[in-house]
Amino acid sequence: MSKRKMILAGVGMIVLLLVSSIFLKLERLERKVENYLYSTRGYSAESIKQVEAQLSKVPGILVEVIFADEPKVKYLYGEDDNKSVIQYGHTNTGANYYKHSELGY
Repeated sequence: MSKRKMILAGVGMIVLLLVSSIFLKLERLERKVENYLYSTRGYSAESIKQVEAQLSKVPGILVEVIFADEPKVKYLYGEDDNKSVIQYGHTNTGANYYKHSELGY
């Protein structure tokens, strides 16, 4: 194998490992947030419409949660410095009250 092909194969492997690592982190945090919602907060599977992890600028990975009884609001969860699940916020729909807010306002 030529030197160029070896370099390209090495770079390809590094990219593949990085992408795989990111997807594993997304999946891990998504499952951790689901566990938090079910075990710690006491929600049932039927009360949660969608849980989806995604990359963000800060804190890096956020998990969007949509509850069945509030389908127009996306709640944003992530991990704090101690690796505990916290709610960072929610989308603003102009409502005076958000049913599942953990932010205290």
